[in-house]
Amino acid sequence: MKYFTAILITFIFSASLIVTGYFIKGGLIKIKSSDRFVTVKGLAEQDVRADLAIWSIQFKVADNELAAAQAELKRQSNIINNFLISHGLNKDEISVSNVMINDAFAQQYQQNNIAARYAIDKTILVRTTNIDAIETAAQKLGDLIAEGVIVGYGSLPQYSYTKLNEIKPEMIAAATLNAREAAEQFANDSGASVGAIRSATQGYFSIMARDDIAGLPDTASINKRVRVVSTVDYYLHD
Repeated sequence: MKYFTAILITFIFSASLIVTGYFIKGGLIKIKSSDRFVTVKGLAEQDVRADLAIWSIQFKVADNELAAAQAELKRQSNIINNFLISHGLNKDEISVSNVMINDAFAQQYQQNNIAARYAIDKTILVRTTNIDAIETAAQKLGDLIAEGVIVGYGSLPQYSYTKLNEIKPEMIAAATLNAREAAEQFANDSGASVGAIRSATQGYFSIMARDDIAGLPDTASINKRVRVVSTVDYYLHD
């Protein structure tokens, strides 16, 4: 009887180990399955139009007499101001950014063959949301040259898009949708299904010129393209 009891206890203990092992194994498989995920990137792009323009108009006058140079500077300043206003810009959108006077005779290593003693550099700054007015004026700089105003090289309007926060939510949603489509394609190819989001990382929003024009910076373009790439992990299920 004792022998039979010992055999029975041994059998029950062994069976319990087998059953416990089965559930542990099953549990490990489930944990492992729950850790299955795929990492995909989602792209969203949107074309926008600049809503802010900043234009630094640089010009220079020179003369051997300071009073004459100042008079010419005033004349050219008035021409530029009238030119801008005639194209629809307001006076409060136009300001003086910088004025610099250079006396060639004050230079330590001045040359004897200088063209003029005094040179005055001036920058008129335009800041406006009237993009159409700036665009039209910039295309007619030749009118200033015809009146004797030589605008400095590189005096191009810079266009910006300032309403990024308004379109961020919809672009993030679009990027997430694009990422899910990529995950579903991967899942279909591997015989799995896509589950919930495991983690997501919002990418950097970049604003660039919509059209790539050689030699021009992105800021010279009115038409912009906003782009974001998000990285998303999706759980996969059998």
